[in-house]
Amino acid sequence: MRSFKKIVSFKLVMINSEFFNTLSSNYDEMINFKNSLQNKIESLNKIIEPDYKTALDLGCGTGVDSIALSHLGLTVDAVDHSAEMINLAKQNSRKYNAQINFQVSDLTEIKLSKKYDLIVSLGNTLANIRFDNVSKIISSAAQSLNSSGKILIQIINFSNIPRDKEFILNTFENDKVKIIRKYTFEKDEINFVIDITNENKSKSISTKMFPHSLSEFQSLAKQNSININIYSNLQLEQFKDNSKDLVICFSK
Repeated sequence: MRSFKKIVSFKLVMINSEFFNTLSSNYDEMINFKNSLQNKIESLNKIIEPDYKTALDLGCGTGVDSIALSHLGLTVDAVDHSAEMINLAKQNSRKYNAQINFQVSDLTEIKLSKKYDLIVSLGNTLANIRFDNVSKIISSAAQSLNSSGKILIQIINFSNIPRDKEFILNTFENDKVKIIRKYTFEKDEINFVIDITNENKSKSISTKMFPHSLSEFQSLAKQNSININIYSNLQLEQFKDNSKDLVICFSK
C-alpha cells in the first residue's frame, strides 16, 4: 500500500445528514458495494416470506439493501436523509437494474400511506437517531405492516463495546485513500468518527451516535403490542451478550 502523507489536516463535527453527505463519495468503496450486495441478497432471502411483495428501506444509504430486496422480487420504497447518498443510490439502482422509489426525507417526517410486507433499517441506521424519535418511527412502521409483515432492524451491539478513549470499527485502505471508522467516548456520549487520508489532505468528520439497548427495543414491542425476536446477525443466529450486532425482528 502507498504511504499517505498528511499535508493538510482538519476536523469537522457535523449534523448527521451533512456527515453522510460528506462520506458518500467514499462510501461504496469503503463497504465493497458489490460484495455487500451479494451478502445482503443471501441474508435477506432467508427472511422474506413467499407471499411478500412490498418492502420499505429506512435509511437506505447508497442502496445496497434496497437493491437486494428488489433483486429478490419485492417492490421497494427507500428513504434516506442524505441527498448525496440518495443520488448515489439512484446511480447504483440503474447500474444493477433495480426499479426503486427513492425519497430524500428525515425518517421521523415521512408519511407512510401504504402497507408493507417487510420494513428494514439495517447497517446501524437507527443508532443515528435519538430514542424518542426511534419510538415514533417504530410506531409508524408497525401501523404500516401487513398482517404477516416484519420489521427488521440491525444496529451494533453497543453493550459489547469497551468504553475506552476510542474504539476502531474497521479500516479501509487502497492506493488512493485510507479510511478509519471509529467511536470516541465522552462521558455517556458516543461520537462516530471517520478519518479520511489521501495524498493531499487528512480530514476527520464526526457526528453523534445513540447507543440504543436491547431493553429499549423490548419496551417498544410492548408499547406497540408487537412480537419481538432477537438475533446476533442477519443469518438469524442466536443473540449473545458478546455478539457484534443486535438484530431485532418485530412482527404482529
